[in-house]
Amino acid sequence: MRFEKENHKYFTLLEHLEDGPEGVGARITRITPRLRLDVTLQIPFTYQLPAETTRLETLQVRNHTVIHQSFDDQEKAEQWTINFINRLKPCRHLKGREQ
Repeated sequence: MRFEKENHKYFTLLEHLEDGPEGVGARITRITPRLRLDVTLQIPFTYQLPAETTRLETLQVRNHTVIHQSFDDQEKAEQWTINFINRLKPCRHLKGREQ
């Protein structure tokens, strides 16, 4: 897994995850240099979230769970994202279900 930087005329930084698990999306965005980086994960219900993930950290959107985190440092944001994704497990139910 790696992050690919995108050129964007509005954001200071925009990266998206490449070569991640099927259906899992991740984006790192910084709107301006003065704001923190925002990590957005989109995880299909076909994956089980790590046990320590609370409902307060998640939002259910259609057939995905969305998680946001913020960071000051780009390297820490990328590492947290990859570590979180590496802890996902396939759901035992073929269609998955709401987390």
